[in-house]
Formats: sequence, C-alpha cells, structure tokens
Amino acid sequence: MIGQHVDMDEEDRLCKCCYNSFAHQLKKKEAADSLADKLTLLSVGATHSRGFVCNNVEGLETIDEHAIINLWRTNDIVVPHGNRCCSEHLESSGRKFSDEAIEVIKMRAKVRECSPKMFKETVLEMNKRDDAPMNFDLDSTLKDDYYDTYLGMSKENFMDLCNTCAPFIERKNKFDFRNSIALFLTKLRTGMSLQACGLLFGIDKRRASEKFHMVRKLLMRAFVPSNLGYNSITREDYIQQHGTTLSQMLLQIDPTQRDIAASIMDGTYLYIQKSTNFKVQKQTWSFKNANLVKPFKMVAADG
Repeated sequence: MIGQHVDMDEEDRLCKCCYNSFAHQLKKKEAADSLADKLTLLSVGATHSRGFVCNNVEGLETIDEHAIINLWRTNDIVVPHGNRCCSEHLESSGRKFSDEAIEVIKMRAKVRECSPKMFKETVLEMNKRDDAPMNFDLDSTLKDDYYDTYLGMSKENFMDLCNTCAPFIERKNKFDFRNSIALFLTKLRTGMSLQACGLLFGIDKRRASEKFHMVRKLLMRAFVPSNLGYNSITREDYIQQHGTTLSQMLLQIDPTQRDIAASIMDGTYLYIQKSTNFKVQKQTWSFKNANLVKPFKMVAADG
C-alpha cells in the first residue's frame, strides 16, 4: 500500500504501521509547505548580553514595548522582545528611539526569513496593539481635566511632583516613571482595582502591581520626609504660615505671642472588612462589635 494511491472510506481501518507511515509523510508535507510559505522581514538580531545598537555591554536597559511598536509602525523594522540598548538611544520617555539610533538600526537591520507562525506572533500582534489610552508623560496630549479627574491635582502640580522624585529614581526605573506615578495616584484617587488601572495605562495586572509598590517606596524616600511629618516643618514656620485669626480668638491667644501654636486634633472610626488573618481580626475588633481602625489626626488651624 505504501507509495500507492488507495481510495479509502471513513469506515476503513489501517494497521498501526501504515498509520505511522502516513502520519510521517503528512508531517513532512506540512514542514515543506511551511518552508515554502516563509516571509521576509527587515529585522535586527536577537541579543540580550549586548546592546543591539552600539554593542555596548554596560548600562543597558530593556527596551519598552512602545518603542518596539513605534519603530515597526514608522520604519517597518522588527526588534525582538528582550533586546537591550543604552539609555542614550531612547528618548526621555523611553517610548521612542532617538533619531540617531533609528539611523543606526536601519543600517544594521537585515532581511530575514519569517515563518507564518512567527509573523503572526510578532507583526500581527504589534499591529493590534494600541497605544495606552492614558499617557501622562512629557509628550502627553491629555487635557488638564484628566489630571484633575484621575490624579486629583493640576498638571503643574503633577510635574512638580515628578521633578521632585526624579533624582531618587533608580536607573532601571528611569523610563516611564511619570506614568508609574500617575498610575499610583489614579489608584488612590478612584479606588479602582490594579487590573482596571493597568488597562488604562496599557499594562497587565502584574506590571501594574510592580509599578504601584515601586512608586510607594519612591514617595517614602523623595516626598514624605520633606512634606509630611514633624521633620517637614519647623515650629516657627508652622505658627507663621498656618496660624489663623479664628484660632487665636477661640483659644484666646495673644497675637503678640509668637511662640504659641494652635492645632486641631480629632479621632474617628473607619470600618473595615473582616480579615482572614486571625491576628489582624483580634487587633481590629472593637467594643462596637465590628472590625475597625481609629485614626487620630492632628492638623493645623487652617487645615
């Protein structure tokens, strides 16, 4: 039978030897068709140990997906995911290659064969990817209403916050840190889940969680010590900048006395869900027969 044309019906049966022989021939035919259908693409080689632009081995950064997609859409050049390059070859946002780097990439790119499967996994997927709907970077075109609605502050205040945090950012997190801070503020402002915040910024839930915790640690180093807490302001500045006439009248403070500070102190209850951790359950259980925490706030007379 092997090598001969045989007409068979659905009910006919084959021995194991013939079945294996036909299956082997079918795989060879599919492999030959795949080789015949290979496409060609302009691409650079895959490398992780060296920068693919200048072959440098130090100070390399993993290329952001937005830069890879942007290069494909503007120059039809594919950069494999996982490739790295020096920070000087990317713009400040990390989402685009610099003009000088693009010229070098064009010279280094070569025409390479690409199977239909690889074409689907790279080119078609990149064409499907849209830019993140929320972009608070320097090249952002969002209106000021977006800053007030999602971040709870004006665009100028947001940029001041980013400039304050910039010197404290590690080199590996330098790119796209403004969007990371915006994601953190959006989470606090709206109370949305990390998955929902990730969709707004074009990243998955795991990456959104990493950015959230990175920004929290960043603010504790860069913003909190100089803006919150007892060490952020002196007693003299507190009295001069935050004292009010009403507080002086209510507490009968002599305006000529410059060493008396007025504060407002109050506590309240914040009910929380029952925790699955027994220790936390015990610590948050109160005489109101519910789990809650009692914040005690101390603020200046002007709020």
